[in-house]
Amino acid sequence: MSDKTDNSSSVIGLDRKKIKDFFLRKLPEMKEAVIDAIIEILPSVPHYQEENDHFTFRIIMGNGNPPMGWNRRIYEFAGEALENLFKERVKACLKDVIHFCKSGCDLIIQQMPAREKTEPSIQVGVFQSDLGNAGETERALLEKGFLLIECVNRSKICINSHTPAGVSDYLLIRFDLDENEFSDDLEDKDLESYPKGFWAGLFSQIKREVHGTICLFVDPAWDGNKDDNFDSGKIVFDDYKEMQIKPDSMLDSQSYRDLYEQNFIRKMFISMLNYDGITVIDTNGCVRAFHCFVSIHRGKFTSGGARHRAYRALANLFKDNELYKALYFQSQEGNIRFYHKFRVSSSFDSTVMDQCDVVNEAENVKPKTTDHVDGKAASLASAVNAGLADISTADDTSVLSDYLNRLRDAHLGIDNFYNEPKPAEDLFNAAHEMTSESWSRVNVGRVINVPLVCLIGNSYGYSTNAEPFLKKFLEKIPDTVWKSYMHSKCFEDSSLSSTLGSKNQESQWSKLMNEAGADDGKAEKYVTDELAKHIKAVYKHVSKLFAQKFEEERNLWENLFKGY
Repeated sequence: MSDKTDNSSSVIGLDRKKIKDFFLRKLPEMKEAVIDAIIEILPSVPHYQEENDHFTFRIIMGNGNPPMGWNRRIYEFAGEALENLFKERVKACLKDVIHFCKSGCDLIIQQMPAREKTEPSIQVGVFQSDLGNAGETERALLEKGFLLIECVNRSKICINSHTPAGVSDYLLIRFDLDENEFSDDLEDKDLESYPKGFWAGLFSQIKREVHGTICLFVDPAWDGNKDDNFDSGKIVFDDYKEMQIKPDSMLDSQSYRDLYEQNFIRKMFISMLNYDGITVIDTNGCVRAFHCFVSIHRGKFTSGGARHRAYRALANLFKDNELYKALYFQSQEGNIRFYHKFRVSSSFDSTVMDQCDVVNEAENVKPKTTDHVDGKAASLASAVNAGLADISTADDTSVLSDYLNRLRDAHLGIDNFYNEPKPAEDLFNAAHEMTSESWSRVNVGRVINVPLVCLIGNSYGYSTNAEPFLKKFLEKIPDTVWKSYMHSKCFEDSSLSSTLGSKNQESQWSKLMNEAGADDGKAEKYVTDELAKHIKAVYKHVSKLFAQKFEEERNLWENLFKGY
C-alpha cells in the first residue's frame, strides 16, 4: 500500500463492509467478533445515552500496551473464552465499560500477544490520557499503530490511524450520507445559502446547553472596534472571516480536518454565549466579538437582573444604529426573547407566566404591554406561537391570587430554589380553605401554570423543598378547573413551551406523567393517576404546538441569515 492515502475516497456512509475492511486492514489480528460489535455501536458514539445522561467518548484499538497514559483492564477474554468469543458477548461487555466513560475516560480495546506464562487475550477497559501531555499521547498511540475513533459532530465519526511511514490514513464515516452515495458527489449544488433549518437547529441546541445569554446580530459592515456602545473590555475578532459558522454543505471540501474545524467554531460560539457579556455575530454567520458589556444609564432599566437590564438597554439603541439587526435573549430559566427589525408575526408578548391573565368580561380586555422600543419586542416563544388568544377566566380577587404572585416572583427571582418552598407551602395551605364556589372563581390559567412551571423547574433542576407542596397543590385542583383550563387552551402559555428541550425539565415532565422508570424497570408513581392523566393531556398539546410552530421559528432565522 502506498504511504500516501487518497483522502477523497476515505469518506463513506454507514457502509458496514467498507468499515470492516478498514478495520481488518489496520488490525488484521483483531477478532472479527470485536470488530462487528464496534461497528454496531459506532452510530451512538457521538451522543451516547445512558438513562438521563448524554455523553460522548473515544475508542482506542490496537496491539499491545499503549505507550503513554493510564489504562485499567475491566474485562479479559483468553483461552476458551477468546476462542468462542461472539459479537453479542462483546457488545454486553462494551456497554458495561462505556458506563465509566462518563467521567472523561476513553474506551480501550487491546489485542495482547502470547508471552511466556501468558496466553493471547483481548482486554477491554478504560484509558485516561496524561493531562500534561495533551496531543502527545494521541500522536504516540497513532505512531504505535493504534486506531483512534472519535466523533467529529453528531452525524460523523473519524477513525484515525497512521501508515508505517507516519502518514495519516483515516476513514470518515457520515451517518447522514446514503450508503450508495459516492464521495465525489458530496458537495451541495447550491453553496451560496444556508440549508433550511440550520440556524433554528443550532439555536435549539443553544437553548439546551446555554444557561442564559445575550446575542446581538449585526450587519456584516459592523466594526466592533468603532462601536462605542460597548466598553473597552470587549474582545473583537479582526480575522472574523476565519470564525464563520457554516453547514457542512457550504464547506470548500469535506475532509475531516475541515469538519473538525467547523465543529470547533460552533463549540467556540456556544462557549462564548455561556461566557459573561454579550456575543456578537453578523448575518453572514461570522462570530465578530464576545465579552461585550453595554452601558446602562442610571435611572433607566433598573428592574430585573443585569442580563434583563442589558437586553433592554441594548434594544433601546436599535433606533439609532442601522447595523443592529436582531437581539436574542435567554434567561437561566429557559425563557427566550427576540428583538428584531423585521416582522415575524402580528402577535407579541413579553409576559412570562401571566399569559392567561385577562378579565372575564370581553369588554374589559386590554392589550398586553411589551418592552417595545422601535423594532419588534417579543419572547421568541410567543413569536413562534403567534396568534394564540388568551381566553381563560380570571378573577384578580381570587383568594389564591396573592399566593400565586409570591410563588411566581420567587421562581423568577434570584436563588429561586431557596426562595420557592415558603410561598409553595403557603399556597398549599391556602388550598385547604377553598370551597367549590371559590375554586369556580380562580384564574384557571395561573392556578395551574404557575405551580406547574415551578415544579418542572429550569435547566439546572427544581426546588426539591418546594416539590411536595407543589405536587399536593396540583393534586387538590378539582376536575372542573382542569376542564376549564383545557377548554380555555391555557396550555398555550409561552412559559410551558419554554420548558421543552432541557434534559432536566423533560425528566420532570416524564415524572409528572408517571412515565419515569424505577430501578426495577417498572413505572414509578410520582403523582396520583388522576394528576398524571391531566399532565399528559397538557404535555400533548404543548409539544404539539411547539412542533407546529417550529416552521415559523425556522423562517425567522432564515430571514435573518441570508447566506453570503
